[in-house]
Amino acid sequence: MGATGLTGPEGATGLTGPAGPEGATGLQGATGLTGAAGPEGPTGPEGPAGATGLTGPAGPEGATGLQGATGLTGAAGPEGPTGPEGPAGATGLTGPAGPEGATGPQGPTGLTGPAGPEGPTGPAGATGLTGLTGLTGPAGPAGPIGPVGETVCADDTWGIIGRETLGDPSAVYRTGPYARTDPTVSAADVPPPYGSGSIGIIVDDEPDEIAFGNETDFAELPVGDITTLRYWVFAGTDSMADVSLPSLTIEADPNVGTTDVTKLIYLPEASTAPSAPATPTVNTWQQYDAGAAGSAWYATGATGTLIACTQATPCTFDELKARLPDAVITFSLGFASTDGPFIGAIDGLQVNNTVYDFEFLGTRKTVATT
Repeated sequence: MGATGLTGPEGATGLTGPAGPEGATGLQGATGLTGAAGPEGPTGPEGPAGATGLTGPAGPEGATGLQGATGLTGAAGPEGPTGPEGPAGATGLTGPAGPEGATGPQGPTGLTGPAGPEGPTGPAGATGLTGLTGLTGPAGPAGPIGPVGETVCADDTWGIIGRETLGDPSAVYRTGPYARTDPTVSAADVPPPYGSGSIGIIVDDEPDEIAFGNETDFAELPVGDITTLRYWVFAGTDSMADVSLPSLTIEADPNVGTTDVTKLIYLPEASTAPSAPATPTVNTWQQYDAGAAGSAWYATGATGTLIACTQATPCTFDELKARLPDAVITFSLGFASTDGPFIGAIDGLQVNNTVYDFEFLGTRKTVATT
């Protein structure tokens, strides 16, 4: 430590330092009068510390002297002991986020949450390559036998009967015709009663006439064995006036009287319900039941007169069979249009349990469901 410099003028009162240890109480001297303060002399050398006297009363505070020049900084003394920890200060503002730390190890898999809603279907991917064909597995057990299907007559025996046809009529296998559910409907979308075809017939006034039938399948069939005999007609005209619907005709041996040949003819216009529709209608398919009550039949030639069943006085099919108990079909069973013009079609002839369905490629034979 260097020599003590001159004492500068008194500086401002510093903070009160901590109280030192209390010294022994000295004897109190008499208090003298306070003289005027003389100028402060130089500080003498520091003597040994005397005992601390009693603290006298504080004198009046003197005027603040000018601040003296800062003395040289002395060498740092040894570090004192750490003081007791002060009270915690207020929480400071949150500092900026530090850099992201390294990714920690993966934690255990959590429980599976509920399935989310199905997302939209993505675009179809490209078609993959066709895989190799696998080995053929063993054959499974045979299924039950299905119902008997429709049979197309490979040896179709239906056609125009030339010996009963005159003039320039026509009868052909065709598609349609299609009917309307209502005359005001634009589209004709009701197909024929069986399949999609029929026999189209066009015949003019007399002398035109045509017969279309089968001269093979019904030969020697007893007329009395026929229990069901019905067919469908489509009249393709604007009006039923002056239209002659195709009749059902059976060429037979009556086995009564002296003649061996007669025709048994069903008259659709003379028949009544339930044999014929209550209201015949054009451009729609209607069924005629030649074996039902209300049917009108007659036998040609001497046979009709003999059994009292003529065109002028027709009888029902049941009456006809009763009056010709031994009659058998000889040459044909089919349709005839001989008494006037007709443009239309026929389809679905049912004889007992067999339906003859007329289609574009020919006649097919099916089992009747009713």
